[in-house]
Amino acid sequence: MDVINFIEDYRSGSLLNRLKTVGKAEGICRIVYDQSMMNDDLGYYLSESHQPTTLYLKEDNNATYVYENQIVVNMMNAECVLISHKHSGALLPYNYTQIEIDRNKIYPAYFVYWFNESPESLKQLNLFRQGGSLVKKITAKQLQQMKITLPPYNRQKLIGDIAEKRRRLKYLKQKREKLMDCYLKETLLRGNH
Repeated sequence: MDVINFIEDYRSGSLLNRLKTVGKAEGICRIVYDQSMMNDDLGYYLSESHQPTTLYLKEDNNATYVYENQIVVNMMNAECVLISHKHSGALLPYNYTQIEIDRNKIYPAYFVYWFNESPESLKQLNLFRQGGSLVKKITAKQLQQMKITLPPYNRQKLIGDIAEKRRRLKYLKQKREKLMDCYLKETLLRGNH
């Protein structure tokens, strides 16, 4: 098994207050990626509808955008996710960083699972958070210092695919529970009116 630094490149999110917004007629509507969207990409069932922040920007802006299958890290809570098709093209704000890994050596779904769940990753992230700062945000430099122990690529693929299927199963179970609650509420209380 190889032990390597995994980041080839990274792009920090944009400071939203530094972006020059324009009116609806002059600009393109851009949705701002946020924690609810990240939770959706992580596979959590969101029972309430979400209204993301939107900004109107000129086409030639210098904002950071994320696209399907890119890896994003929330620098505040140290969660990692693969961007879904649903959120492709979203504007990435400052608390998030898009990272590039060598996809020939590291299977993306394995990497996300490793980052969020492995004792090796969590130990490194916890060490970073023990500094003197009151805000326990991780930095891009700390991300670059992290090391990953890599099993063979076919094993990474197996682990990553199992993790994705497990995530999907959890989502469906959460959705089923919510729908069952709604169904029972409707059927049990229908006779009382």
